[in-house]
Amino acid sequence: MASKAYRVAKNTYSYKELGRMSESELKSVKKLLRDNVTRNLRKIKKAGYESTPATIGLSKAVKSGIVSKMPHLDATPTKASKKVRTSLSKKQLLMGEIFELQKFQESSTGTVSGMRAFETETYARVGDAYRESSEDSKRKFWELYDEQRSMIEDNGLNSKELQKRLADYFSSTDGKRITQKRRKVWEDMVNEAYDREFGAAEGEVNTSPSPFRLNT
Repeated sequence: MASKAYRVAKNTYSYKELGRMSESELKSVKKLLRDNVTRNLRKIKKAGYESTPATIGLSKAVKSGIVSKMPHLDATPTKASKKVRTSLSKKQLLMGEIFELQKFQESSTGTVSGMRAFETETYARVGDAYRESSEDSKRKFWELYDEQRSMIEDNGLNSKELQKRLADYFSSTDGKRITQKRRKVWEDMVNEAYDREFGAAEGEVNTSPSPFRLNT
């Protein structure tokens, strides 16, 4: 039984394949995936990363109620998450959580080594203002980026191009020496965009125009 569970947890399963599993098998897969993800989250936090694109995605799944609260992840389910969890069957919840855990495990930024490589590429792509900004500002940048992912398909951009576009929006300091003042300007702009994008009260839609919404 243990070897079967290990084999199942190491594969990526489609909705159809998971649908054929029993509730007991799904629980076994989920447990092993959670153990793997929890270990990586602990290592990521120990390495000094407050957040990565992978942890931000997982945090959103926790807040929505699809994934139950994870150790080493600073994310708390929202009030609306209870409604989500009660509206789904046990099997649907298990499958949803497995999908999100698989997504994290497959992400290049779901490990310390992957995050280091990603960060090196990101520094070169988005400029020194990002490199010198606070961890909180970096987290907000990636949450904002995650909200703009639709631009990739809608406007024919790839992920790297979108990152560069957003960094250019926040700063014109690329190639220049980053002073404390310039870094603060960059962080203030990120904070302003973040507050406009996510500042609405829970359950409300933020209709205020956001300077972060980019046009091609």
